[in-house]
Amino acid sequence: MAAEKIAEIHSYNGLYAAPFTAFKENGELNPDVIPAYVDHLVRQGVKAAFVNGTTGEGLSLTVEERKILAEGWVKAGKNKLDVIIIQVGANSIKDARELAAHAGKIGATGIASLPPIFYKPQTNDHLITYFKSLSDAAPSLPVMLYHIPSYSSVEINLAEFMPRVREQVPNFCGAKFTSTDVRDLLACHNLPGKPFKVLSGFDERKMCTFMNEKYY
Repeated sequence: MAAEKIAEIHSYNGLYAAPFTAFKENGELNPDVIPAYVDHLVRQGVKAAFVNGTTGEGLSLTVEERKILAEGWVKAGKNKLDVIIIQVGANSIKDARELAAHAGKIGATGIASLPPIFYKPQTNDHLITYFKSLSDAAPSLPVMLYHIPSYSSVEINLAEFMPRVREQVPNFCGAKFTSTDVRDLLACHNLPGKPFKVLSGFDERKMCTFMNEKYY
């Protein structure tokens, strides 16, 4: 199952939306807008979504709210969106694992995760252990790192990290790269062997992906 979904992620070469989260005036979620949001994206030629990330304010939401949004996007995107990645990162590993398992249960294409951002991983091995735990909670799903050091303050060399984590987490398939380190981004795109999917999180970094004939 994970291999099939990894192939789906690799086969999609269009833009990914990072959707915002809609709220009602009383501060409650407004998931009713998601179907119209999906239709709008499809009309614009965008057929992939990265849900509960920075723009979606995922870390400001409760676990239950994040589940509601994940369910809303998977349901509304069925037969319309090619890829739906759910960002499951949390400071509590139990919460992250719960969200990962939920994403697998509802039929998401894959999951991504920030590293823990308060008690940060001190070594790459610590971060690999974190991703192994997430993968164990959702073994049928591809797993990606949400690499955004300006928010997470977790600085790693992604081109060195990704091959190492895949040795222990076979369904690890790439990262959303939201960093200003252009050299690392180019190195990620040019790693030898089985490719990784590397999404460019900064518009300013798009030229690097264009230069490498990538368009994510």
